[in-house]
Amino acid sequence: KKKKRMNKKDDYDLSVHRYRRVIAEAKEMRLKELEKELKELQFKREPFDLIESQLNQKRLQMKNEASSLKSITLLPKTNLQEELSTVKNRSGHPRAKYFTFAYDRDQATSN
Repeated sequence: KKKKRMNKKDDYDLSVHRYRRVIAEAKEMRLKELEKELKELQFKREPFDLIESQLNQKRLQMKNEASSLKSITLLPKTNLQEELSTVKNRSGHPRAKYFTFAYDRDQATSN
């Protein structure tokens, strides 16, 4: 039995359909591969996103702390600071306070 030969137009249409189907399948396969790669990359990125969000929280916390520190008024001078300033003023020498303390320390060790 002789195989019936299709005319050229039918042959062409079939080959075009086959070609388009192959291309469509290839596109779908590539899309699936890319989606899989994307999922893997997102999975690898998750810990970094977590670290980044923690850093941002820490930054905010530090900003808030800094602004609250700015609002605190300075405490009045303590006795020690007043003593230091009087020592400095009495002798007139800016570094006299260090000499005085050194002298006191030496007296304490010699006794």
